[in-house]
Amino acid sequence: MTFEMAEGFVDALEAYLETTLAAKLNALDTEYTDAIVLEDPVTSPSGRFAYVGVKNLQDIPQFPVLYIVSTTSAAEPWEAYAGEQSMKSKPQVYVGVVVADPDEESLQLRLYRYARAITELLLAALGAHDLDGWDIVGPMEIDTLAGGPVKTVADDESATYYGEVSIGFRGQKTEHQ
Repeated sequence: MTFEMAEGFVDALEAYLETTLAAKLNALDTEYTDAIVLEDPVTSPSGRFAYVGVKNLQDIPQFPVLYIVSTTSAAEPWEAYAGEQSMKSKPQVYVGVVVADPDEESLQLRLYRYARAITELLLAALGAHDLDGWDIVGPMEIDTLAGGPVKTVADDESATYYGEVSIGFRGQKTEHQ
């Protein structure tokens, strides 16, 4: 076995969210009685459910998009026993959604609801041990940022607002080689 480290955690999160996020978004749409509908994230151009690298907004063809990025990681090596190397991997990961909306207030409500959906799914995954042996440790930091307006056509009076919600946390898994 080789060490998975951050890439293994990103892959486990992506696989889990790919199978659970649509149902959670539908449940939230049913719970809230307003006209705001949470759309499923679009697949990245590489065919993945989530973007796993940093992208410029201009490089994203459609919204909303889901991303999972690990920016830093810690590794705690352990002594070898009978020729086996062990390490506790602790990657820092950010799971987020970037959304476009013509209305600022609707955009903010979408961001709150995507944050709720992802947070609740992460907590459920932790309790059900659905992350391929990975645990979520430490606090989850939730950050929302809305920007705009950005006019999509120079002469058009309508504008699109872009927003992002990001949930940051650490994963942890003891790996053996």
